[in-house]
Amino acid sequence: MMQKRFFCLVAGALFAAASITGAQAQSVDDLLQPGNNKSTTPGNTPGTTPGTTPGTTPGTTPGTTPGTGNRPTPSANDYVISPTRKWTTAPAIHRLIQRMGYVPSIGRSRSGSPNVRMKVEGKLVIVFFYGCSKHPIKRCLGVQIAAGYTMSQPVSLIKMNLWHARNRYTYAYRMTRRPRSVWLLLDLTFSAGMTPQIFQKNFEYFRQNERKFRKHIGFRL
Repeated sequence: MMQKRFFCLVAGALFAAASITGAQAQSVDDLLQPGNNKSTTPGNTPGTTPGTTPGTTPGTTPGTTPGTGNRPTPSANDYVISPTRKWTTAPAIHRLIQRMGYVPSIGRSRSGSPNVRMKVEGKLVIVFFYGCSKHPIKRCLGVQIAAGYTMSQPVSLIKMNLWHARNRYTYAYRMTRRPRSVWLLLDLTFSAGMTPQIFQKNFEYFRQNERKFRKHIGFRL
């Protein structure tokens, strides 16, 4: 009798743990849905058939042509940066940077994560995306604005540390296996929402610091 009760308790605990894990994954997926931050079942909208998206054919992905391998066309929703949204996309950042007067292009890393590249004052600047969903357009929770430098000689660690002692928000590091390679970075999270104006101010802040950092390490274009 005691053995049966023990096995029942163990089975119940495992079932509860599996339920919690499923609920957590569900919440993360919900966070990345457009205009939806509530813990509802992914793919289920009240009044619709479970597993389908209103206005689409069941079993297809919105924005794609069924039966083709073409990259999906971004919807108007994917071009928007909004304080009510907890994620962003490469098309949204691309369009915003374009409006700021630059000529950006969208690329992808080996892992499949998107990035947006552009020249700023003659220097290549890259926006990397992190915490991305499996959605075809890659809805991501944050970005990193970055610029890389290849020096003729390694930048001393004293000089790198001096940058951090005198400056805030941007940070830099020297690559371990390639000491002549240096990166300057600025991280932005979209977990509390973002407005185009705030992103633009952060981008401008990075541009000003990138110019200072070039002078600090002695890098010439």
